[in-house]
Amino acid sequence: MTSDPSIICTQPQQAILRLVPVKVLRGVDAFIAELERGKAILRRCGVEADIHAWLATYAGTDTGTVLVTLQFADQAAFFRSEQAFAAAPQDEEFRAWSQTLPEFRTVISDSLYVKLTDRQ
Repeated sequence: MTSDPSIICTQPQQAILRLVPVKVLRGVDAFIAELERGKAILRRCGVEADIHAWLATYAGTDTGTVLVTLQFADQAAFFRSEQAFAAAPQDEEFRAWSQTLPEFRTVISDSLYVKLTDRQ
């Protein structure tokens, strides 16, 4: 195993996972509804990620934290999606949705992970 951050560039065929733990402010159901609305908007804007939410249930002091994951098939999909994220604020529906997010959650952190298993 390695902790070398350059692996994202040296393993371009590997899946990339963006992990965003959040503190939910208006209840999990309301947050999930807003996330589902956002998933459709992001897909329309060109983001190529499988987006899921996970509830920490056996996690010590992190129990109750919601983890939002965005999985990208490979480095190319990740970079195309980053370009889509950068252009998305020009989209009126995305802009309106992103302005509501602070009412539903506070981001705790934002990290990228590169898949190490099944490497070619």
